[in-house]
Amino acid sequence: MLTTILNASLVMLASTAINIDSALPNDKPQFLHHEQAFILSYDVTDENVVLSWDVAPGYYLYQNTIKVKDVTNSALTFTTSPTTTHDEYFGTTLILKEHAEAFFPKAALEQSHFSLTYRGCAEAGLCYPPVTVEITL
Repeated sequence: MLTTILNASLVMLASTAINIDSALPNDKPQFLHHEQAFILSYDVTDENVVLSWDVAPGYYLYQNTIKVKDVTNSALTFTTSPTTTHDEYFGTTLILKEHAEAFFPKAALEQSHFSLTYRGCAEAGLCYPPVTVEITL
């Protein structure tokens, strides 16, 4: 009988501790995985390879970190306007919020694939390391 009472008391105590823990305010922001914060898609038209990101609210991409490799004259043309901001690490820089889009000529592809690198941050204070993806058309 004493064992049953002790077991029941332990269960109630553990349950209370869990409830107290879940009731405490969580001061740490919860960050999205980079694939959720910066949803990448691409499209190939007759003339261009178009890169698009849907950027989650509270997140942004650094425009100057978006680079393509294995593309002749790898300059990208951005079709979305950046916002100028002051970053404590990078100084004055251009960022892209909500939606970002850029393209390069399909004829500039050296092969049927290319590497794309980009980097973004959360406004709450987390900057992701650069992300590189390999895209095969």
